[in-house]
Amino acid sequence: MMRRLALLLLLAGCDLEDETAVRVFGPAPAPATCLRIEEVLVTPTMGASSGWQWVNIHNRCAQAMPLAHVELRWTVVGEQWAAKMPLAPAKSLAAGGCLTVGGPKSGARNGHPDYDLAKQFAPALTDPSLLGTAAGVGLFIATSRLPFSAVIYGDENLEGIPGVGGSVDPDTDVGAASPGHSIRHQAGAWVEEADPAPGDCG
Repeated sequence: MMRRLALLLLLAGCDLEDETAVRVFGPAPAPATCLRIEEVLVTPTMGASSGWQWVNIHNRCAQAMPLAHVELRWTVVGEQWAAKMPLAPAKSLAAGGCLTVGGPKSGARNGHPDYDLAKQFAPALTDPSLLGTAAGVGLFIATSRLPFSAVIYGDENLEGIPGVGGSVDPDTDVGAASPGHSIRHQAGAWVEEADPAPGDCG
């Protein structure tokens, strides 16, 4: 088997030492393995949030990821993962790339995002600080009821919002951010970020 593989690679002009060439023959990773929510801005520095919110999505793999069956979903008051936005219009996310979704407004109040998919969240992402609740933003395969990447933010998760794999943790991943701040995943944890970075992942 190895001799046949070596012969095929040599005939194709490939070097067995070339890891990229070998990778072509292996199965491609799935979006659920590679895509992660990296940063979320819920509340701008001033004024109403509608139209100013955005989410960064990071492709952590070395291959472009198709987005045809991937959805961004978020919770609304009294309903879990009820609102959704298909990412199919963006078609794919390049290897190591960062997709900024939301808006469509851009300015100093939300970090001047340059949107890859400019579409207003309707209804708007929930600001838990106004309600004393928890809220969530997650990535889903369109046919799934559970997220493969998610952040639960705000106060205690008394609503029982399920995270990755359906787990329900009474503690949230991070508190609600102050106006003009984002929540960002870095060094393995979610933190409040005073300097939002739309379009900057990893």
